[in-house]
Amino acid sequence: MVIDMNEAKLTTLEQLRAFLAGTVEVEFSAAGGDDNRYWHIADVLNRKLNDLPTEAKSELTRYGVIDWDSIVGADNVRSANTHWDTHITFYWFQTFPAGRTIEVTHVYRPVPRQFFFSDDDLISAEKQKAYCLDPAFARSARARIQQSQQKVLAGYELKYVLTTSGNWMGPIRKFRLTVEKATPDALVSLCAPTIKRASATTFMLSQDNFSPTEDLKVLFVEPLATGN
Repeated sequence: MVIDMNEAKLTTLEQLRAFLAGTVEVEFSAAGGDDNRYWHIADVLNRKLNDLPTEAKSELTRYGVIDWDSIVGADNVRSANTHWDTHITFYWFQTFPAGRTIEVTHVYRPVPRQFFFSDDDLISAEKQKAYCLDPAFARSARARIQQSQQKVLAGYELKYVLTTSGNWMGPIRKFRLTVEKATPDALVSLCAPTIKRASATTFMLSQDNFSPTEDLKVLFVEPLATGN
């Protein structure tokens, strides 16, 4: 699933105020596949925000929605830093016929949260706990941040609900987790002490009679794509 924003909206200060007041519709439509589509959407949004009139920028800053002080983009030009998160949840209804054994397979492309990963994230108690950030990860991430012109990295947070398996008749008999990062230089961290490296980009975990007590949370960190 791909979401593109209707860029015809929010062209005047009056429309901006209506948006903040929740009285204007924000339209979304499906778009074609593109490996870099999420960064493309973010880039289009940032360019639109950076081109807003000064009065509109001031109003957004006053609301605490965006600031233009904390992010420096290409050529040392200050860029919009949004203060909101977008959450996408996949769900569906399923009918299970009585007295029959059926196999259910879920296959879909997840939509991870994307954000700018900085030194502040490395010392965040929340992220340290959620993703079990260890000293090796911190050293590698800090070195990459220092090498970055913008002093930030591209962060991706991927979450998957596992605890609902507690409603099943017993534990997960055969649990297998495969985590793949985009490139060997990317970093990954999650709370899975028994996970093992299978290749330069792949990590695997297998466990019998698995009863998860927490949902799966995976953090990926890599250098910003060229042009971001």
